[in-house]
Amino acid sequence: MSRAIRACYTRPMARLLSTLLLFAASVSFAQEGGAVEPTPPPPAVEQEAVEPKALESTKVMLKPMPPPPTARQARSGTVGVGYLGVAGMTPLFGGLGGGLGGLGSLSAFRVSAPILGVRWWFRDSRLGLDLGLGAMVTAGSETSGALTNTPSLQLVAHAGLPIAIASTQHVIVLLAPELRAGYSTLLNDGSFALTGSLLELALRGAVELFFGFIGVPELSLEAAIRVGFMREAQGLSNFAPLGPGGNTLTNETFRFSTSLSGDAGSVIASTLSLKYYF
Repeated sequence: MSRAIRACYTRPMARLLSTLLLFAASVSFAQEGGAVEPTPPPPAVEQEAVEPKALESTKVMLKPMPPPPTARQARSGTVGVGYLGVAGMTPLFGGLGGGLGGLGSLSAFRVSAPILGVRWWFRDSRLGLDLGLGAMVTAGSETSGALTNTPSLQLVAHAGLPIAIASTQHVIVLLAPELRAGYSTLLNDGSFALTGSLLELALRGAVELFFGFIGVPELSLEAAIRVGFMREAQGLSNFAPLGPGGNTLTNETFRFSTSLSGDAGSVIASTLSLKYYF
């Protein structure tokens, strides 16, 4: 009887003890790393609101190439040196012979003086300045008592104010008020003196072409036409007249025209000029 009672209490106790041992073993295994706990989620990050414009795609803007400078801009502040044209000087009387106290048949001949000078384009301005000086000296001898090829001197001063009215990469279109003053003299062995004076007030319209298209932008050729007013005066004095007393002769001419030169060669030479800029 006592064995049966012991058996009734001993079996349940053994089962309970084995259950406790298994539970303790499982808890110890979990603490030693046998089980992997799940990774907690990252904390939530607050995001700022993005404007709709920021989401638009970025556009690459290509700036156009700036246009090349005009000839006037390229020559700003520079000085051009060269040939400014030719001035038709005051005609001098020739063909002096006998009669009238040594003043015979009178005719006129023209001499020309090439003008060399400078053109200065003011910086950042449409205005410029032309200055030039021309000279011609001849020498010869008296033939058969006529004043042919006798020594003579011609001087002319030139001033202008060019104004650029239009310009492209290689061309300047300009207008230039001009003033020219000249003086000429001719002597015949101290017996005769011939003098002349010249005064011109003109307006010059021109096109100045620069040779940048062939790699020489400093070189220019100018073609022009001039219109204006010209005054010429001539004088002749005979210091050793054949008759009693001296003889003098004066002549004065005024002209307004589109060509202030007296012959075709002078017209062509006076309408072209060549300069090199520094």
